[in-house]
Amino acid sequence: LGYGCRQCVSYVAWRVYKETGYAPVNWGNAYDWPSSGRAAQFKVTSQPRERSAAVLTTGGSPGHIVWVESIDQSNGTMIVSQYNYLNAGGSGWGHYSKMEVPIGTYQQYIYF
Repeated sequence: LGYGCRQCVSYVAWRVYKETGYAPVNWGNAYDWPSSGRAAQFKVTSQPRERSAAVLTTGGSPGHIVWVESIDQSNGTMIVSQYNYLNAGGSGWGHYSKMEVPIGTYQQYIYF
């Protein structure tokens, strides 16, 4: 789909395709995804939703993007899956991880 293998964006692009059948080809780095999503007519918002891509835009480029697996409003957390997160209990680079994070961790969500 136009991404480096085992990058956060390659994982989320694959997941979007797997879950929805839509292939986000060459949308750029994580920080590019909100504008690419808008250009492709997807809703981009600050409100979390399951089965969306969540983008972390703070902390510099290239940003970070994850797939939102589930949201638990009762305790203010959500489960995300991702590649290349160094503090997720593994070695990070090139590895898959799933973790629970506060709902406010990410700034933008792309609804697919």
